[in-house]
Amino acid sequence: MIEFKPGWELGRVSRIIARQIASIGSVVLARCDLGFSGLCELLDSHAVCDSWERSNGSRSDREDRQRRQPVGWASELQLKVESHRFDDRIESDRIVAQAPSPGSKLKSNRNVRVVVSLGARKIPVPDLKGESLRTTQIALLSRGLTLGVTSTISSTEVEKDRIISQDPLPMTRLARSPRVSVLISAGRRNESYLMPSITGNTVEEFSAAIQKTSLKVGTVTYRSIPGLLKGTILKQMPLPGFKLSEGSSIDIEVSR
Repeated sequence: MIEFKPGWELGRVSRIIARQIASIGSVVLARCDLGFSGLCELLDSHAVCDSWERSNGSRSDREDRQRRQPVGWASELQLKVESHRFDDRIESDRIVAQAPSPGSKLKSNRNVRVVVSLGARKIPVPDLKGESLRTTQIALLSRGLTLGVTSTISSTEVEKDRIISQDPLPMTRLARSPRVSVLISAGRRNESYLMPSITGNTVEEFSAAIQKTSLKVGTVTYRSIPGLLKGTILKQMPLPGFKLSEGSSIDIEVSR
């Protein structure tokens, strides 16, 4: 370990580091708040930095090598993969469990047994189109999936309370317990009308117009009025401006 003394000039520090790298291929720095990268910038010594990089690689390279290095490389222990298993939290190819536990003391050349993660289990999303909401919930739960957002929309093609579409799409492979959102049919939308004024029109004109709607002719009464064309509508109920829903009836009074 190199320990810098207060008052050392930068040239002396640079030469000491270079000699240490040349002799053992590495260096450990102490009493330097900047770390090696910061010290290189401070010394402006590219030769020293280059020597370090050539012999040891960059800091990220060294850390990556250490992560990939088997356990037995540093401790004379042997790494043995006993099994693999799915795990929702630990990504694939990472260690899920080990035996003995961390901190245990072992003799040289003994095995450290590990279980390696296969990542989260991928589950194919079922095709839910045309199914009822209850059937959809059962199908999702049986696969470890959950029902997400449910929305409704009027439809003339899909029966009421049946699934129109879904997200994600069928057979998409997802990790355990994702949400599957569905769009549900509310059935055919009920039509509504604003009652027009039909007084003065003939019964024939009224009948032709009402046949194009889902409204019905209600009670028809007759009254004689001299000089008025036969079949003219005299009164109506509901009155003009009244809101009518699908299947509503319209009562009229007609001249005879």
